[in-house]
Amino acid sequence: MNPITQFNQKYDDFITGIAGKMDNIDLVLLRTIKVNIEEIIMLGIVILSLFWVLTK
Repeated sequence: MNPITQFNQKYDDFITGIAGKMDNIDLVLLRTIKVNIEEIIMLGIVILSLFWVLTK
């Protein structure tokens, strides 16, 4: 299981845990934030990979 899938599952569990106390709007907002976090992580991985290849 890769780290991103693991992160997704943990984040989904976290959202589900607090979803009962929140409105649907907040749930959508949290999911949007999760997508942004994923994009940032992926971008970071790409940049680090490029950096590693260039400095080799």
